Amino acid sequence: MTEKVAIITGCSSGIGRATALTFSRDGIKTYATMRNKDDGEELLQIADKENIPLKILELDVTKQETMDAAIKKVIAENEKIDILVNNAGYMVLGSFEDVDLKDFASQLKTDFIGPVFLMKKIIPIMRQQKCDENGVRGNIINVSSIAGKIPFAYTSSYIASKFALEGISESISDEVSQTGIKINIIEPGVVNTKFMENTKTIIKEDGPYGEIVEQWNKMAKALF
Repeated sequence: MTEKVAIITGCSSGIGRATALTFSRDGIKTYATMRNKDDGEELLQIADKENIPLKILELDVTKQETMDAAIKKVIAENEKIDILVNNAGYMVLGSFEDVDLKDFASQLKTDFIGPVFLMKKIIPIMRQQKCDENGVRGNIINVSSIAGKIPFAYTSSYIASKFALEGISESISDEVSQTGIKINIIEPGVVNTKFMENTKTIIKEDGPYGEIVEQWNKMAKALF
């Protein structure tokens, strides 16, 4: 059985970091990607200490050139990509009226357009690969959220991005299922990560939603 090769986005902390370690400890050659490679120093130290197949790559899901470069490097070194985990993301917290269109665009670019770009690049690569012993050519895992199923107030751009990711995942899955490519969605609830540290909170204290958004912000910080 040949070694599997995986690319995971958003590995500087949280779910991405944990997934990268789990994959590599299971013998999967794992490319843990992140915007700033310096954030992966601790991961590299663990990989070196445990002698596990983990590498760090720069990849920013909002910058096409970094995604192209990462894919090119992985293919050059392995001639295949077996697993893609679209994990990178963050949340904008604020009322719909107060969140600027630029923040909406940034949210969608990170949590939806980035994964779409990577899937468009990697699905054709997977389709040309040989099937494994289970008849699978490739696996794509899109990390959504319970927010992709159950909408709640004051996170409208985040909700929109996750609903969009879920919808496109199910649609593409129907298209590629006969080719041996599997697309799966994971919908985590509250996970003890740095999620709230990376959340952009928009509170207009003199606006009609200031007080309640502040309450939501405090509640969210207490949960994560």
